[in-house]
Amino acid sequence: MKNLTLKHYLALILILSGILAICFESLTKGFVTYMPYGGGEFVYLREMEGSNEDESVLLWFFGIVSVILGTIMFFVKNITYVLRIGFFAYVFLFLCALMIDSDPLNQLIINTVKFDHNIYLILWCIFLALYTVVFTILNMRND
Repeated sequence: MKNLTLKHYLALILILSGILAICFESLTKGFVTYMPYGGGEFVYLREMEGSNEDESVLLWFFGIVSVILGTIMFFVKNITYVLRIGFFAYVFLFLCALMIDSDPLNQLIINTVKFDHNIYLILWCIFLALYTVVFTILNMRND
């Protein structure tokens, strides 16, 4: 295997983050929200809304976009284009966060981790934080 640069690690982290987001939507019950009325309990959004879809579908969409962008970033040679493509991952996450109808995304993540201890969501948050650190380092080195 060839020597991986920071750019390659950035792409691989983004791909793994996308895979974890897809696994969260596909293999779990989705996000948990707190219902203060009726006893004050945590409820899965899918069960509350009575449908198969909740806000985790947006996270699934973000996961697919992340895998595609990460794959493109891995093969692009120019670091300027890699940074521009990497910025689109944040734009898509921001747009997905704006499209959530119920609680804000950070509150849904906190409730789900607190109630369900969902490993896919925890790992997704860790990989997204790691992606942010590597992305910041690449931006500082590029200047």
